[in-house]
Amino acid sequence: MKTNRTILFAAAALFAVTAVSCNKEENGNNGEETVYTLELADPLDKEIILNDDQAEAFDVELNTNIDADQLSVESKEEQDWCAASLASDGKSVKVTPGSNFTENDLTATFVISTTVEGVTPVEFTVIRRGTTTEYYVKIESEDFTPDEMYTTYETGGEAQDITVTVLTNAAQWYLSDMYWGEEADRWFSYDKVSGRNGETVTIHLNENKSSERNISFMFTYEEDGYMGPTLTIMQTAKGASSVTVSKDNQEITTDYPISISAGETVSTEHGTIMRVDYMEEFSYTSDGAIDFKYYEAGTDTDITEEWYETGWVWASPDMEDDSKFTISCQQGNSGAARSVDIVIVPAGGTNELFRFKVTQAGA
Repeated sequence: MKTNRTILFAAAALFAVTAVSCNKEENGNNGEETVYTLELADPLDKEIILNDDQAEAFDVELNTNIDADQLSVESKEEQDWCAASLASDGKSVKVTPGSNFTENDLTATFVISTTVEGVTPVEFTVIRRGTTTEYYVKIESEDFTPDEMYTTYETGGEAQDITVTVLTNAAQWYLSDMYWGEEADRWFSYDKVSGRNGETVTIHLNENKSSERNISFMFTYEEDGYMGPTLTIMQTAKGASSVTVSKDNQEITTDYPISISAGETVSTEHGTIMRVDYMEEFSYTSDGAIDFKYYEAGTDTDITEEWYETGWVWASPDMEDDSKFTISCQQGNSGAARSVDIVIVPAGGTNELFRFKVTQAGA
């Protein structure tokens, strides 16, 4: 009896497995319950704004796995200025707006429904602006506080992203930049040139190792517009943490001495002047931008501010090659010998990176 009972249990178990397998095949989905989806592919399509002069038909894309014959679209309220129809594949709705010759906005809300039980209908609203609409564009950001029309944002030299939210009552906003340099030299980029109310654009700034630079952006509600909020970004240079200085392709060390002659007396039609003929070029590499400061010889006393008024020797960056600079003496010395130290520091900083010890002989 024990053996017979075991055989009966085994046969019952085999039958049960066969029945489940059949159910899975009949369901067509491996026995799993189908989850139906009906939603707008772009959540921003919940409210679609049209300018008063827009009349082109457009599509509202759907995200759904429901068959087209189980879907329908109809206007929520009585209106005759805007029509909507479901595409044959059920994946989109074609909207055909009419004209608006009135001063007021026109509104039409459409409902997309399904005969599938338990699936919530989807709505979207089309708004056509009136003929007297005053369009606007505004910007917001957590990175800076914008003014109404002209905003200047100063930032450091590190590579960074700046996110701007654009608000408008128009169908679209547009972004353009005011860059006139070579395309290969662009030091910024942005991920969007247009968008809708509430969308964001991210502006990327490359690391700045040279000198302060700026770029302006304009936000408008017309694609080729020239009136709208302007954002000017001023990016300071990232200060260097080290510098290597070379002369004639040979690296030199700090406290590098420079000796300049007193010069000679020269008679001109304007009288007798002292003249000195000195200019020396250096090259450098660094991991950031640099500045030049002037110190009292052999000290850390910064006299840069007054040197702009009384200085006689200068370090000048090369305007065409930012890896070079020159040191030049611009006038002769009719008195006693004199000295000054020219110090390289990080841009905007005070940490000494390199020092030249400059002396000019007396007359």
